Amino acid sequence: MYEPYTIVEKDIDGEAISVGFIGLVPPQIMNWDAAHLQGEVETLEIADAAQTFVPEMKDEGADLIIAIAHSGIDDSENPSENAAIPLSEVDGIDGMLLGHQHNQFPSEDYDGVEAVDVDAGTINDVPAVMPGSWGSHLGFLNFDLTMEDGEWTIASAESEIRSTEDVPSHEGMEALVQDAHEATVNYVNSPVGEITTDINTYFSRVKDNEVVQLINDAQLDYMEQLQANGELDDDLPLLSAAAPFRAGRGGDFTQVDAGEVAIRDMNDVYVFPNTLHVVEVDGDQLKNWLEYSALNFNQIDPDENADQELVNQDFSSYNFDVIENVTYEVDVTNDEGERVLNVEYDGEPVESDDRFYVATNNYRAGGEDHLDANVETVLETTDENRQIIIDYIIAHEGPLDVEASENWQLAPIEAAGDIIFDSAADASDYSDGYDRIELYEETDEGTRFTFE
Repeated sequence: MYEPYTIVEKDIDGEAISVGFIGLVPPQIMNWDAAHLQGEVETLEIADAAQTFVPEMKDEGADLIIAIAHSGIDDSENPSENAAIPLSEVDGIDGMLLGHQHNQFPSEDYDGVEAVDVDAGTINDVPAVMPGSWGSHLGFLNFDLTMEDGEWTIASAESEIRSTEDVPSHEGMEALVQDAHEATVNYVNSPVGEITTDINTYFSRVKDNEVVQLINDAQLDYMEQLQANGELDDDLPLLSAAAPFRAGRGGDFTQVDAGEVAIRDMNDVYVFPNTLHVVEVDGDQLKNWLEYSALNFNQIDPDENADQELVNQDFSSYNFDVIENVTYEVDVTNDEGERVLNVEYDGEPVESDDRFYVATNNYRAGGEDHLDANVETVLETTDENRQIIIDYIIAHEGPLDVEASENWQLAPIEAAGDIIFDSAADASDYSDGYDRIELYEETDEGTRFTFE
């Protein structure tokens, strides 16, 4: 059994202080990691769990309580997964260290969110930090404490995040992790094979992409083996869903050069340690899945003369699933839920009663955004998606040619003004200096998007 909290004794100017730390994760872990957790643990909502244990921490003498929550900030009616706001309302919590959304707080990203004071860096007056992703920032909670009548009192508190970009490495920390670091470097530098061309995610949010293609190809190959071994029925077609993980957040992209590739490159291709799951969907559920992924795009008004940004930057790239082995188009002029057109399998329109196996990951299979609640997971494996890609490359004879199948594209439209992908500026160091891209040209079919 794991302890839900710990209390650390410190000394401030000769006065003892007890600082309590409580760790919290969202109850959605029961969906994401059901294969490991089902029947083993029970969960509460984050705020309810804090309400259960924070009084105990107070009773045990904690003078200051910091919540370390794998959670973000959401002011919707049911912020279960990103529960910082209800957590801040729990009496006794003095500060919060947040994550999960991979965003930065305090920042203008949360300006206007209920209960949030961006300037003060507080949520319901509780100081909080969310330090970005990939070690981009370090979060600080600063407390001005006074001792009054034998008790510690918070005179004031503030939060801040600091960029780590120009911060020198800490020698003591280097020495502490040196052996593990060297062993890790040796492991991730282990070669797995070769690819014939460069692959990257610079424009993975606007066109079919080689990095996503590699993931889907490997997952399809894995499912074919499952089917050959009798672990999946022979009577359903095989599809695969994958998304670009590193596709522009803070200028972060996947870039793998042609030639020998190593395990470290596969870490860039598939960032998270997910495991492969197979779900069974009907034609309507497949289309709903694609419609949710199409939230990646802003709705474009074809009569608007002003520039219009194509990609919805509030929609995370890791939610932009591309489903392989079907073909489809996305019409960005249509309303949400009506954007995905001409979905076909093997050249025939997908009908409501068609059924498919789809390879995905445990996180996606356990969620309710992309998948209808009644979608059935038919196979849960403990094989990591990343390892499946590694094994796929190793098993390939000779250099692997990764080529996007172009199974999806943006539908042609007539546009009065420029439709742009300004966020490509993040890739300007890598993509021939582009900082603004006009994404359409006249063709026989009409105005079609292009990315030359």
